[in-house]
This record gives sequence, structure tokens and C-alpha cells, in this order.
Amino acid sequence: MGLLDTYRINKAVTILLAAQDAASAETMQAVTTLKRLGPAAIPKLIEALGRVHNARAIVALLATLVQNATLPLFGDGLASSNARIIGGVTDVLMQATTYDPNRLLDFFTDPRIPKATLGKLLTARKDALQSEPLLRCLDSVRAEERPLLFSLVRYVATVATVPALIRRTASADEKVRLAMVRTLARFHTEEVRDTLTGLLEDPEAAVREAALEG
Repeated sequence: MGLLDTYRINKAVTILLAAQDAASAETMQAVTTLKRLGPAAIPKLIEALGRVHNARAIVALLATLVQNATLPLFGDGLASSNARIIGGVTDVLMQATTYDPNRLLDFFTDPRIPKATLGKLLTARKDALQSEPLLRCLDSVRAEERPLLFSLVRYVATVATVPALIRRTASADEKVRLAMVRTLARFHTEEVRDTLTGLLEDPEAAVREAALEG
């Protein structure tokens, strides 16, 4: 990004921060400038979320700039130490519909990003989630982070997912086994019945009970 674009972005953001009238010609021109400069403006706009009391206009603007390619920039915002920025970026990602929410799963590997925030975002977009990336994420995250994903796995699972769910009933994590049993119980197939029957001998009482109920 050139010096001129940097100047234009800084000037436009300053105008937005000081704006009293969202419909004024100066404010609307600032918004147009920032939209035109696109991804280059995102870091400055995210930074501005931490300095404004009413972030509605900036959130709305940022929501138009969310794409799969720009999502890592918003991930940096979620990793901020500023609660206002985290809240603002969360609102942006809740509003935006122009990105693949499955890509949010990649953020679970970033220790800076609050996992509860990711859970909130994923739950809001659960209708667009896919089982395969969700299960891969479940395998890779730390044990204490897995419960955030269990209800989502259960929601998106289909008959086609059954073999992958069955494989994970062999997990060393009893919470994973329990979640898989509860999910598998939705599907009345011979393969599922045989798996649940085998889990009646699981070392964990909760897993045995869920298998019996299933």
C-alpha cells in the first residue's frame, strides 16, 4: 500500500470517528473511500473499533469487506487484547454473509483468540457448517476446547457422516466417545446398532449408559 492510500485511509477513518451525522456528505465520502480501498483499510478500521463508543457505522462498513481472502485480518481482530475490538469484530462476522464460516475453524489453532467467541460465531452460522472440517477440527483441538464443537457436530451430522463418527468412538477422550454415541443414536442403521452394542462395555459409565439408551 502506497503512502497516498495510507493517508486517504487515515483521513477517512478520522472522519468516521468524528462524525456526528452518518448521512453527511463528508461521512458518506469517507465510507466510499474506505470501500474503494477495500482490504487495505481493514486493519485501520478494526483498530478504530477500540476507540469509538458507537461502532455501528464501522461495523456495518467492515461487514461489507469480509471475504474468505480477508478473513485472516478479522482473525487478528479477534486476537486483540482490546475487548471493544473483539466485540466489534464479532459483530462484523455475525453480520457478514460473504465468507465461508467453516474457515473460522482454522482460528482454533490460534491461542490468542477466545474460543468462546469462536463457538458463538460458529453456532450463529451452523446451517452453513460442513461435517468433515468440523470433525477434523475436533481431532486437532485441545481436550478442553472440544465441548464447544460437540453440539455443532451433532447438528450437522448426516447418515453420510456415520462412518467418521464411528471411527471416533475409539477416541482416548471419553468426552469425544460420549458425544459420538449421542450423535450416532440419531441414526437407526445396523452399523450404528453394532457400534453401540460394542460400547456397552466401554470403561466409562456415561458412555455405556448413552450407548444403552441409543
